[in-house]
Amino acid sequence: MTAAKEVVQGLFIFCVYSIFRDAVRMINNYTTDVEFNNRFINELFWKIDDYRRNKGQLAMLRMTTTEMTTWKLMKVFSKPTKAELRAAKKPFINWVITAIIASSLIVIDHYLYSFLNSVKGSGENHV
Repeated sequence: MTAAKEVVQGLFIFCVYSIFRDAVRMINNYTTDVEFNNRFINELFWKIDDYRRNKGQLAMLRMTTTEMTTWKLMKVFSKPTKAELRAAKKPFINWVITAIIASSLIVIDHYLYSFLNSVKGSGENHV
C-alpha cells in the first residue's frame, strides 16, 4: 500500500511538472518566437508585429482614428447597440430565471433545515 501511495505521489509530481514545463515553454515562445501564434498585446507585441510585416507576413498594424470611424469600431466603454441589446436579451432572461430558481432553492433548503432542527430539538427534549 505504501508503494502504491508513493507511485501516485510521483505521478502527481510528474503531472504538475509537465504542466509548468509547458507553461514556461509557451511563455518563452510568446516573447521570443515571432512565428508563435501571438494574439495578445504586450510591450513586445508591436516589435513582433513589425518583424512580421517586414518579412511580408500577416501583421496587425496600428489603426488610426479615421480607420476606426470608417470601420465603425466602438470604444471599449460605450453604450451597447440595439443589435447587442437584442442579442443579450435571451441570455439575460435565462440568467435571471436561473438566479431566481437558485435563490428559491436556497430559501426552501434553509427553512427545511430549520424545521428539521426544531423537530430534532423537540424530540430530544421529550425523550
